[in-house]
Amino acid sequence: MDFGSHVLMGLCLAAASPTGMSTHSAAAYVTASLAPDFFFLPLAFVLGRENKRRFWIPRNADWEGARARHPRATALSWDAPYSLLGAALVIGLLAKWAGVGLAIAYGLHIAVDYPTHSGEWSVRPWYPFSKRPLQGVSSAWEWPMAAMARAWGVWALVLVTVIVVRSR
Repeated sequence: MDFGSHVLMGLCLAAASPTGMSTHSAAAYVTASLAPDFFFLPLAFVLGRENKRRFWIPRNADWEGARARHPRATALSWDAPYSLLGAALVIGLLAKWAGVGLAIAYGLHIAVDYPTHSGEWSVRPWYPFSKRPLQGVSSAWEWPMAAMARAWGVWALVLVTVIVVRSR
């Protein structure tokens, strides 16, 4: 999924948490729901620099062929953190040190990305034992802005629903 959807997903989880949504919990849940994507930020800046992008921020097209050009970087930034083994390790550490709620936010990001990444950026659940990708139904992070806005609308509706139900 795209960053905006992951942010809204984190806010939904914060609103649904036993303590409710405070500024602190919202920031923690949003950070945890974005955390899997932090692993590939160094690679993103490399791709942006290679393609001479402003502030080294890559465009969607810059990711095409990146797996072949940067196999080690993609293994460390994408394959390992998104594999079941890598995700289980991070989720276990988060649950122990930061709480189950934040571990759920991290895990939900991974779970939602499995069906929303296809093609070159499909998730490889059994990495490093198998490099066979699991093809998602779409690549939501490549959607045009109008489609992303519709997805954000759905997440916003979920967020409002959670807040209303919690306030009763």
